[in-house]
Amino acid sequence: TDSSNQVFRVLCSSDDVFILDMKDKHFDKEDFKIKNKIRFASAPELWKKTARFQEISLFGLLKPGQRVRFNALPLLSNDPNNAEIHYCTAGVVVTKPFQSIPVPVNCVGSSKNFTDEFKIYFMKVLRNLNSNAECEVELDLK
Repeated sequence: TDSSNQVFRVLCSSDDVFILDMKDKHFDKEDFKIKNKIRFASAPELWKKTARFQEISLFGLLKPGQRVRFNALPLLSNDPNNAEIHYCTAGVVVTKPFQSIPVPVNCVGSSKNFTDEFKIYFMKVLRNLNSNAECEVELDLK
């Protein structure tokens, strides 16, 4: 099979999705570091670009098949996992218009660095998703 047509389902949260308005329509990957005018002086400045901070729903922001750039880590899950989600994000970039630019945060080196609380949360979410990755019940994630 053609690997460019593979589909991977990845769990992300609004804390992890960065929305960037790109003024330039095209960046050459070789000179991106030189031409890129989007810089963040501090972590709080970067977090202001998250969907959560901007109070933007991921349901309105992300659509099936939409092109985004992200870091992802494999994360093992227990059954049931009807949605077949085996990855979680460690930074997602949504650009307007789409640009294949680097994610502005470094990826966690390994999912073993996630806390047990996060892993339990991840499994609870997956347990409540159907095969279309839709939640059919009110989640009690406490």
